[in-house]
Formats: sequence, C-alpha cells, structure tokens
Amino acid sequence: MNSILTGRYVDRPAAATVAENTLYAPDDVPELYRSDGARWHILGGGGDEIGHAEHVYPMVNATDTLVQVPGLLTTFVVGERPVVVKTIMRLAVSVAGSRAFASIRLDGVEVARLESSAVGADVWQTAYVERRLRGLTPGSTHTISVWIARGALQTGIARTSGDDTNPNTIQVVTA
Repeated sequence: MNSILTGRYVDRPAAATVAENTLYAPDDVPELYRSDGARWHILGGGGDEIGHAEHVYPMVNATDTLVQVPGLLTTFVVGERPVVVKTIMRLAVSVAGSRAFASIRLDGVEVARLESSAVGADVWQTAYVERRLRGLTPGSTHTISVWIARGALQTGIARTSGDDTNPNTIQVVTA
C-alpha cells in the first residue's frame, strides 16, 4: 500500500527520505508526486486552474499612464509545471486611429500585451493573448495583474469594460 503525505509544496520531504511509491499531495499546488526512492515524479496531466479573475464594471479609462483594471488581479502558487496565463479584454479608444493596450504583468513586470487599433471612436474590440510562463520557482507565490493605457504619442482615452456576458478575464492554468 502506498503512503500518502500532504502539506505545502515547500514542505515536501526529499524523495530519498520516504519509501518508494510514497505519494505527496501538496495542498497549495494542484499536482501529485510519486517517489521512486531517489526523486519525485509528477503524476497526471496539467490544465488545472490556479488563478482566475474577472472585470465587468465599472468602465476603466486611461491616457498614456498605465491604470490598473480593478478586479483583474490574481495570486497563485506554482508547482513544477510551467503555467499559462490567458487574458481576454474588450478595448476601445475615444479617437479613431488611436491605439489602446492592456499590459499583463507578473509581479509587476510585463509578460504579455494586448493591443487594439480604433477603427472608429469607441468601437469595442475583443483581444486575446495566451502566454506560457517558464522558470518560476516551484512553491513560489506570484501575482498577475492587468493594466491599460493608450499607445505612446496617441490621442484620446483608452477604455476597457466587460459585461455580464463577456467579462474581461485573466486565467492562470498549469501546462
């Protein structure tokens, strides 16, 4: 019979200190590990959601200074699998020909960007980006947030707003 241990990822014992086939189920990371007596192996596939946030109202307006989108912020703990951040945003600009962008930031550093060119004043466009994030230290905690602004040397106001049917969303899943 296999022994099953639980706890935080960072508290997982060394694989060589537990019996072969011992399972470890961290309570802060959606992964399951099995010891072969020398090292831990991840069992099963990825695709688990580890962070999610939505923004519906109010409308957010920005000029050339980044403005954080209320509600589009989520904190998560990573395991050994890479993670993927997926973002869907509705963007518009108040002046035709200008550009709006959304900056997706991991711990304050941009890791992805959505852009929208205004084909007309306040014409809403939906933009999507998916970015795989590698190199995060297993057991570490991170925050993803979304900020908007209009493009440099542009005019008008960048806008974002979701609705009940089509909210702005950010999702973090294991790969």
